[in-house]
Amino acid sequence: GEIFPIIPYVPNCEYNISNGWSDAATVCPYEMYFAYDDKTFIYDYLEMMEKWVNFLKENQIKENIISLKFCFGDWLALDTVYVTDAYQGATRYDLIATAYYYYGVSKIVEFRKAIGKDTKPYEELLVNIKKTYIKEFIKDGHLIGEKAYFESNKENEKTCYTQTGLALTLFFDLCNEKDKLS
Repeated sequence: GEIFPIIPYVPNCEYNISNGWSDAATVCPYEMYFAYDDKTFIYDYLEMMEKWVNFLKENQIKENIISLKFCFGDWLALDTVYVTDAYQGATRYDLIATAYYYYGVSKIVEFRKAIGKDTKPYEELLVNIKKTYIKEFIKDGHLIGEKAYFESNKENEKTCYTQTGLALTLFFDLCNEKDKLS
């Protein structure tokens, strides 16, 4: 189920599996299906999508929270922090990874529905991921942590309260309805 950011796999490459990039395993087949309305994409890629999601599930840092050893993060963000000789976006990696985990599972649910396969285990997983996401990353209707602005994060600490964090939370529908305007 592992999806490396460079394909074909390059042994001893400094880059490892990274959320957002490796989540192409679920995002790309769905986008191709959506663009062409061709169920061939479902039959060809559903197994790979499920293997990727199962890989993530097996590598949780805690129940329904994903954070892999390596992450490119939001490396083009304006709210950069300087970490280990490189500038990186200020968004916490576990927020990015968990949001994409949820999104990948949601695409599996859509694919399974489209071909008449049982969706119940994946729908239950979606509900649990969302509950955990809200509990872990949202407090009083806002993403946790300091607001990250361009060059404002002097301590180089990652936070959830970034443009990326807000966009992922809203686009993937990972908050309560009442919190969408907060």
